[in-house]
Amino acid sequence: MVLVYPPDPSLVGSNWGPLVDRFGTDFVAEVYRMMDVVDEGWFNYSFRNPATGRHEPKASYAREMDWNGHRAVVGAGLYSGDLPGTCHPSEVNATILEENPSDARLREFVHCAAIQVESGGFFSGPVLSSDPRWLDRSTYVFGVDPVSGAVGFSGSPSSFAVSGRIPEVLFGGRNALKASEPFRYSYWYYNFTNPATGEAEAKISFVDRILVNGRPLLVGSGYDPNR
Repeated sequence: MVLVYPPDPSLVGSNWGPLVDRFGTDFVAEVYRMMDVVDEGWFNYSFRNPATGRHEPKASYAREMDWNGHRAVVGAGLYSGDLPGTCHPSEVNATILEENPSDARLREFVHCAAIQVESGGFFSGPVLSSDPRWLDRSTYVFGVDPVSGAVGFSGSPSSFAVSGRIPEVLFGGRNALKASEPFRYSYWYYNFTNPATGEAEAKISFVDRILVNGRPLLVGSGYDPNR
């Protein structure tokens, strides 16, 4: 029974099951099957996109709740083309970030690089350090051990060539590594000596904390906001 449906309020009060998508999945049955195992979670299915009128792959997150004494589920979802981290090379790459930097593009770029490392492990380091998709002029990806500060890989070796680790001086004495460790995502704002010019420049970096072979790793990238 549909309790709330903003895209089409006329459906409120109607029965939505069974509802079999083009993958053969009964959408309603799958939601309640999942709720019998866990109280909340992700599920994938096909659904009519009101923006295009086509049935398209969709990912939704739902959780069980009490609705006036009855069992109910509340959820929301995204179509595949709207999913963060869709990561198509033509849409997420170093050149786009280099030529049109923004916080949103930086987050997406780092998130997609992190997915690459999560799926490929430390073997992804050389690829992220040299592939044109992940390296263009001043835009590159780096991987840092959040405990020791050791740089696992970087598309700009000269940036950390002196010590091989992230120096605290970048952050005015603040330990950005330790501050980032408890969180999955973190922004860093700091002055950085551009190895190409030798000048100190403002920089915004974004890091994504992941686990690689059970060990934490900060995957990140950045841009000059004054460029």
